[in-house]
Parts: sequence; structure tokens; C-alpha cells
Amino acid sequence: MNERNQSAWCFSHNVRYLREKKGLTQEELAADSGVSVNEISKVERRLVIPRLNMVDHIANAFGLPAGRMLDPYLDRQAEFPREGAILRDMIAELEELPEREREYLCGQIRSALCFFREWSKRENADSKWIF
Repeated sequence: MNERNQSAWCFSHNVRYLREKKGLTQEELAADSGVSVNEISKVERRLVIPRLNMVDHIANAFGLPAGRMLDPYLDRQAEFPREGAILRDMIAELEELPEREREYLCGQIRSALCFFREWSKRENADSKWIF
């Protein structure tokens, strides 16, 4: 899975997670975001790779910056307050890196997070590591 597809997967997951968490229907999210119900449905079912303007419109409907919609752990943040502090420190370190190195590392981290999310869904995910 390339970085673009991984980001699209994370976005799709987060759209559905946030919509359900807020008790919204696809129709209500469509009205709030200005994105058609058909497109919301396709995004949630991972049938399309969303354009940046769609990501922005949907993120705005949830009151979030667009980048947060690509966060692989958006749905778990309340469960990990200590880890959140560690991640904030790591982000501060990443921000100090030159742009090229920062982009490379962010891509690698995004890939790893999406991989582990998929892997953890497996039936025997806790039985053994695969590498």
C-alpha cells in the first residue's frame, strides 16, 4: 500500500468513526460538509481516494484541521493520555528536522501506523509478531 492509499484508508476510517461518534447520518454529514451523500458513502467504503478539498470540507464539518483526519489513531486518543504527551514531544523533534527528512519520516510513520492498525484487526493479532 503506497502512502497515498494509506492516507486515504486512515481518512476513510476517521470519517466513519467521527460520524458515528457524533451520531450523524451520512446525509447530515453531507449537509454539514457540502460533500454529496454519494461521495461520503464512497469515502467510508474506501472506493475513492478523496481530493484535498473534500478532506478539508469534511474536516471542517467535524471542527478539525484537515491533517487530523489522516491520523491513524484519532479514534484512540482518549485511551492513551501518556502516549499523547510522548507523541507531542516526538512531533516537536520532527518539526526541527529539515523538510525533506521530516517528510520522509512522517511517511514512514504513517505507513507503520496504518500497517499496525490493519494487523491488529486480525483474529490472532496478539498471538505473535509477524516480523
